[in-house]
Parts: sequence; C-alpha cells; structure tokens
Amino acid sequence: MRKKHRAFVVLTVAGILAGCAVATLGQQARISVEAALADNARGAYDILVTPGAAMNLEQTHGVVEPNFLAATGAGGIDLATVERVRGLGDVELAAPVSIVGSLALPAQVPLLAGNATAVQPGLYDVSLTSGFADGVREWPATREQFKLAVTPQRKVLAVNDTMGADPVFNVVGTSVPALRLPVVAVDPVAEAALLGGGHDVLTRLAATRAAKGTWTAKEFSDAGQRILGSLSGPDRMNALGNLAKLKGTASASPATPVIPVVTVSNLPMRRYLRAEVTQLGGADSVTGLAEDERTALVQAASRAGGFATRRLPAEVSTDPVGVISSRPFYVDFPGQRIDPAKVGFSYRTQDDLQLRDVLSGRPDYRTLSTPGDGRPLEVGVTALPAEGDAEPRYRATESVPLAVNAPAMKAPAVEPFAIGDLPAESLRPAGADGVGSVPLGVYDVPPVRVLESEHAKPGTELLSTGNPAGLVSLPPAAIADVRDAVTLRGGKPVDAIRVRVGGITKYDTPAVSKVERVADRIMALGLHATIVLGSSPQEVRIRVAGYLPDGHGGRTDLGVVGQRWTTIGAAQRIEHGTSTTGLLLGGLAAVALLGVVLSLQVARGASLARDAAVLRLLGWRRSRAARWLAAPTLKAAAAGALVVAAGWWLSSAPATSLALGLTIALAAPLALVAGLWRASGSSVVRTTRSGDVRRATWAGAVRGPASLAVRSVLSRPLRHAVLVALLVIGGVTFALGTDALLALGGRTGPTMLAGLVVDSVRPIYHLLVWGSLAAVVIGAHALNSFISTDTAAERRALRLCGWDAAALRSTRRRRRVLLAAPALLIAFVLTIALIGATAPAVTAVIAFTASSPLWLALSERTASA
Repeated sequence: MRKKHRAFVVLTVAGILAGCAVATLGQQARISVEAALADNARGAYDILVTPGAAMNLEQTHGVVEPNFLAATGAGGIDLATVERVRGLGDVELAAPVSIVGSLALPAQVPLLAGNATAVQPGLYDVSLTSGFADGVREWPATREQFKLAVTPQRKVLAVNDTMGADPVFNVVGTSVPALRLPVVAVDPVAEAALLGGGHDVLTRLAATRAAKGTWTAKEFSDAGQRILGSLSGPDRMNALGNLAKLKGTASASPATPVIPVVTVSNLPMRRYLRAEVTQLGGADSVTGLAEDERTALVQAASRAGGFATRRLPAEVSTDPVGVISSRPFYVDFPGQRIDPAKVGFSYRTQDDLQLRDVLSGRPDYRTLSTPGDGRPLEVGVTALPAEGDAEPRYRATESVPLAVNAPAMKAPAVEPFAIGDLPAESLRPAGADGVGSVPLGVYDVPPVRVLESEHAKPGTELLSTGNPAGLVSLPPAAIADVRDAVTLRGGKPVDAIRVRVGGITKYDTPAVSKVERVADRIMALGLHATIVLGSSPQEVRIRVAGYLPDGHGGRTDLGVVGQRWTTIGAAQRIEHGTSTTGLLLGGLAAVALLGVVLSLQVARGASLARDAAVLRLLGWRRSRAARWLAAPTLKAAAAGALVVAAGWWLSSAPATSLALGLTIALAAPLALVAGLWRASGSSVVRTTRSGDVRRATWAGAVRGPASLAVRSVLSRPLRHAVLVALLVIGGVTFALGTDALLALGGRTGPTMLAGLVVDSVRPIYHLLVWGSLAAVVIGAHALNSFISTDTAAERRALRLCGWDAAALRSTRRRRRVLLAAPALLIAFVLTIALIGATAPAVTAVIAFTASSPLWLALSERTASA
C-alpha cells in the first residue's frame, strides 16, 4: 500500500469507531434525560381529583395558576367518597382540601403616640391614614383628620379620644376594617404527610377534633383546660385567653358549635399608618384652654390666623399582619421616637374571630402569547371597574353562605377556637421549590414579583392587601379539620383530593403506567382525575392592566409581573423534545461521518486510475483489478467491524452503535470499489497519457492564476466534486445541528424541569454537533491535502516555465474560492429547503463554508512542505 493512501485507510477505521461513539453518545443522552427526570419530576402528589369537569387548561396552554383552588368554595365531594378513594389499590395518600369559610380578623385601632414634654406647644392639624401596602403603593382603608392642642402646661387636648398618662399621650384613630381571609379545611394527618411531616400543631388539631367529634361551646369550655393541657408558650397563653373569652361571651349559646382551628402567622401582608401633622398656631393659640374644653379647639384654630403654618415631616409605620397579635399598631408624633415596651401602652379591639361566608371568584386570564422557543407564557388580566382612588378588583367575588348560617339568629352560628399557630412559610411541601413540584392549590402560593413597570423596581414583591377581589390572592388565615367542613359547608364540602400513589420512587415509564391505572379507577367513581406527575413550574408573565389611578380619574397599567405557575405534563414534553433533538443530532453526525468516509473512498478510487489502467494492460478484468486495489481498505474495514462487534458484545453499548459501525465498515469498501470501477473503465491509453481518469476539459488558454485555477478544478472533476460535496455535507449538518441546539428550549418548554434536563444533556448534544463538524473538517483537510500532493509535479513544471511563488499561491486561493462558492450556494439552498431561513442556520452555513478556504489552505501548506 502506497504511503499517500495510508491516511485514507486510517481515516476509514477512525470513521467506523466514531460511528460507534456517536451512537453511544446518543444512548448516553437518553440515559441522562431519564436520570434527570427520574430524580426530579415528582412532586408532593401525583393525581389531582376534582368533583366535576377537568380544570380549564386550554386557555393557558396546560399551565395552571398556583392558587387554582383558592376562593372557589364549590365543593362537590363528600367524605365517604374520600374514603373510597383511599381504599383504592396503590393509593398511598389521599389528602382532601376545602375552602370552608372566611375568617374575619379582629380590627385594630391605629395610635398616634407622642410625648407632650417634647412637643412644641401649639395647635396642630393631624391626618391619620391607615391601610395596606402592596409593595408598589399604599392603598388607604381609613382616613381621619382632627385637631390636637398641646398647651404650655403640657396638657394634650384632641377632638377624639386620648389615652395614657402624661406626658405620654396616645391619639386613637378610626379602627381598621376587619380582614376576611379564607379558612382551609384539611385532613390534618394527611396534610402533615403531604407537607413532609414536622407539623406537630396539625397533629394536635387532629387529636383535639377526635377527642369529642363536634364540640359545643359548653362542652369545649368545660373540657378546655384538659384539652389544652399539652400546650406551652405563646400557644398556651393565646388558647387560654380564647377559652376565657369563650366562657364569658354573651354572644355564643351553649349549643353553638366550636370549630378548632390552627391559625397562620407571618402572612405576606403589610399594613401601614401614616401621620401627617401641620402646626396651625403657636402657644398663644392654645393659652387658656382647659382639659375639658375640647370643643374650643375649633375656635382656637380661628385665633391662629396670623401664625405661619408649618408642616411637619410625615411619619409612617408599617406592620406585618397576624391573625393573633398583641403588638400595638402605632406611629410616633413627627420628630419623636417612643419605645412602647417602656411606656407599656397598647390598644386593640377585643372582637372575637368570626367565621363568615365563603367568597368565590378568580381572575379571568387571557393568553397574550403562546410559549415557544423557550419563551414563557404571557397572560393578561384586566381590572373590573373601580371608582376614584379605590383599589381595583380583578375577581367577581360572590358570597356563598355557610351551611350553619341562619339569618334570624343573632348569636354566631359557629365559634372558631385557635389551638395553635403555624408560620405561613411552613405551609409548603418539602421540596416545594423543586423543579418537579406541584402546587397544593390553596396556600402554597409563590410570590408575585414585578418584572417590567414604570411604577416599581424590577424584583419588587407584590403583597396581598386583604382585598378578596384583589390581584394577589389571599393567604388562608386558619386551617380547620375537614370533618368540621360538613358542619360549615354541608354534605359535600371537599373541593379536591390530592392523591399520592404508593410504590413509586422515581419518574419513569412504569411509574406513569401505575399512576394512569389509579387515575382510571378514580374516574370510575364518577370523579375527574388530572395526572400531575411529571409537572413542573415555570415563570408566567402577567400583564396587569388598570391597576393604578392616574390622577385624572382614569387608570394606568402596572406593567408585567411574574409568578411561578405549573405546567401539567411537562415531563412528557421534555421527553419528546429531547428524544427528537437527540435523534436529529445523532442522525446528522452519522450523515457527516458517512459523508467523510464515502467521499474519501470515492476520491481514492478515482486517484487509483493509473494503477487500474496498468492492471488492465496486463490483462486483468475490471472486477479483479477493483478487488485487488480495494484489498487494503477491505482489510481495514473488516478489522474495524470486528473491533466494533467485540466492543458491543463486551459492553452495554446500544444496538445502534453496532449498526452504525457496521454500516460505515460496509460503506467504505463499497464506495472505494465504486470509484475504482469507474476509473478502471476508462480508456487505457488516455489514462496512461494523462495520469488521471480523463483528460482536462478546459479548452481555453491558461493566461493567469484565475484560468489556471479553473483548469486545475476541471482537470480532476470527480475529486473536486467530492470535496465540494463534503463541504456541502458539513455546512448543512452544522446548520441543522446549530438550529436544533438553539431550538431545544422551545421543544422542551420553559419549565424549571426542562432547564435542568437540558443542562444535563446539552454537553452531549454540543459534542455531537461539534464532533461531526470536526470530522468533516478533518476529512476535507485530508482530501484536499491528497489532491495538493497529487498535483505537486504540475506545480514544479509551472515553476520551471516561469511561474513565481506568488502566482502559484494566487492560483491556489482562487481554486479554494471556486470550491467554496458552489458549496455555499448548495448548502444554503438545501438548508432553507429543509428548515427554512432561520438566522442560526443561515449563520452556521455561511460561517462554515465561507471559512473553508482558510482552513483548506493549511492542508495545501502541509502538502507543499
């Protein structure tokens, strides 16, 4: 075997082994996807059971809001049906949930606190505004304006009440309206398991409820000390206080049902109190005022006409909302700071917690953009009509009466009793921030953050304002036992059941089949089952219209906010998207490798024309000559096939590795024999004279580098055509591979799970794309080097005829351009025909084929050396 043909054989063997590597990489990509899904595609439960039709997922393309059950209050499932679901085979956990009412939180009274010894005597105009802050602006709930006088004797007079000993004074504002937050009923034991355990207060709720079934006010009062004996710390103090109120209340009859509840603390809400103070007069305006002459403050204001009005800086206080809290809600007089702990004052109304009707309603979202190319879903929400400066409404709320309500009754129909407290942040299942999490549908609500707005900084968190019809859903104020839901809501109080299937440790095909079988059994009971196994959160863009007053009687848009919603069936889309991309990239890599091997062997067969002609002169038949000349390649292919087969047999490589390796091993000698067959069929005399398959077809005279470059290409048409074809294969496969890589996010979706899976498999996909590109470059480099070596005699003859080195270099440059130009055109047309004129594909075609003259020059320099 001649030395110049050794590289062809070596590259053939390398191509066979590379084919196995391509198939193995494809298999590894599939394994990586399966492993990532298996470990991350399961949430706290697998099936969501609802009483009626399926959730309306078409409107938002299979993406569901996290609070999809909040404020529905529809019910429809009785407790007996819950037990039937639990009794089905393979059901490990069935956790019912119901919105059973709303809890009216006690109103708090805001206080303006001051120290008369530190306040300049005079007459003041005070404006107290209280309300809730959503993180973007303040929404006032109450406003009050009054006069306040500080006499030279440091006496404080006000139009409304004051309290506290001198010199400290407290001015009492108008009570903040009571909040109405939803009450959730669950099975405490099942819910604790759903949340991941560690919630002792839920276990206490179950034990309290089971101790006596349904409690009456008298029974609970009599047994309260024993029931609450296990409590300690703040829980015990609050519970004993509530028990004392229950015993002493005149509103509850002895037969009134008592519903034990667990209250929720650290609610994501903030109230504010703003004090704006203007000094209307000095000490002269309040001289002579007696402590009991508060009505004279108005007259004093008229005597202060000559005083230069002085506006003091506004003071603002913010306070988190809690269901049970003894902290004062106050703001200091401007310019002062008073420590409530040292003064010891507080003021709060003593209204009891009250269970009210259920408020139902949800925003009407409309799709603005369909997710694609990895983009998130964008929905729009429009405000309902609102007047003036009022907070806009986004939910058409409707009051659903409790089953125990009787309009003629003056006493409360039911008494809630707080036996403990849970932080709001603990009401999320273990791994709630995971890529495979699914929402609990009531209180597991991710934050809403500003993404784009002229009114707030990006990242600002929107908080609930306590408005049941507001944009941000209300968190629950309390959790009750689902057994009390019948008392509150009637015979079918359950809104949904979260079902976890037993015997599943990961997401895979057997797990999906098992969940589907359980879902079929649930649907046979007349319920609807939505499989949420394999779901994942994604960031949804919500374009909020009509949120803020514009100061001219109209409304202006807030902008775009973001919240994590859940894509149902995300894993299936990920599997399909990654498998499609993997097959495409693996196929492109296989095509590139086959193109390299076939091109090299066809070109080698054409280059053996002289050897074939000599053998024909010696009387050899064409088939015998082809077999003899192809023997080295046949041996190399056979050796490569044996290595591939042995490696496949001894390892766990996929069958595709064996098939692809054997295909390349078989294709290499066939391509060489085809080239030899054509070469050996040429005229013997013509071949021996020209030294190639056929004579040069260039009829014109060679007048310079340009014409010589054309003659050089046309004098060896087959080899140059093969080189152009190889460049076309490289350009098209690189363009299609690049486009597939960039479109991977769109195929798998914008979910968090898709991002994790894509990150795990992306290195393999990049290796396939860049590896196939490297194979084409190496093959083209070897083929061009062989052509350059074969034409070395011609270049020496040209130098003897007077051609200098610069002219020969110009000829080679023009030859490379002649090869790259048709390759670029053909690759460009093929790419557009296959996938369209996408920017990544077009860029990749141009980048590869346009740069080919540069890296082909390296092979010519190597051959010349």
